[in-house]
Order: sequence, then structure tokens, then C-alpha cells
Amino acid sequence: MLLSPHILVGAAVAASAPNLAIGLVLAFLSHLLLDKIPHWEYSVEPLKQIKTKGYKRCLPILRRVAADFAVGYLILIIAVLISGKDIPFAAWAFGGFFGALPDGLSFLLFIKKDDKGYFGVMLKMFYILHQRLHFDKKNNPPLRMGLATQAVASLLALYFLIF
Repeated sequence: MLLSPHILVGAAVAASAPNLAIGLVLAFLSHLLLDKIPHWEYSVEPLKQIKTKGYKRCLPILRRVAADFAVGYLILIIAVLISGKDIPFAAWAFGGFFGALPDGLSFLLFIKKDDKGYFGVMLKMFYILHQRLHFDKKNNPPLRMGLATQAVASLLALYFLIF
């Protein structure tokens, strides 16, 4: 799934939770739940070779990821501003971050020079879990359907943030 829907859903979940700690945990878990829904996503395969091929070869995908992240937060900021609700900054800002964090942990694994040691092993284990929880990519939905599922998730999140 694109990062933008993860950010929006994570923020909506965290903002709706009874307290920030629970909200951030639920925002993180929302990522894994959303990844179970068939969706379209751009390939980040080149990032898996960032250690061997270097950052320059991965710049196009890094730009795409950065733009996706920025668009998600831009939409989130606009939604919070127009909502008129008194949503605490920490809930929406950190909720969005925690909603996207599982993909960020995968990126950390790709760029970490040594995947040994406690941190490296934990990242690798989480990456494997994350991939197993993901919907079966062999049965990718058509582009229209894959984007529609993300649009629905994003619109529902915006509804809960704004109204």
C-alpha cells in the first residue's frame, strides 16, 4: 500500500484512541491490517540492493517514497486544519508516523550495513512477519481496484479526522 493511506489511517486511529500510547500502538497495527487488503503499490525492490548498488542508483525510488510520505502528511495537515476539531498534535503527527513505521523498519533493514546483532535480527524478524502478513502479491488486483481500496481507506480516515 502507498504510504499516504497508512499515514492517514494511522493518524485517524491515534486521534480516536482513548490515550496516546494506545493510539500509537493501534496506528502501528493498522498498517499490518491495511496490508492484508489487496492493493496496488509501487515496487521498492531496488531498495533491497541499496547496500551493494549505492544510494545514487536508488534515488528514483527514494524520491517516490519521499513524495508519497510528503503527500500523506500534506493531506493530513490540511484535514486537521479544516476539521475544526481540537486534535492534539501528538495524536495526528505521531499517529501518521506510526501508521507508516512498519515500512520504515523495512527500509532500515535495507540500509543497515550489518544485519547481525540484536537490532539487525529484530529488524529481519519483523520484515519476515510484515511480508507474511501482507496480502498474497501473486494475486495482485488490477490497478483500478488496487488504488480504489486505498482511496476508500484514505477517505474513511479523512472522514474520522474531519467530522
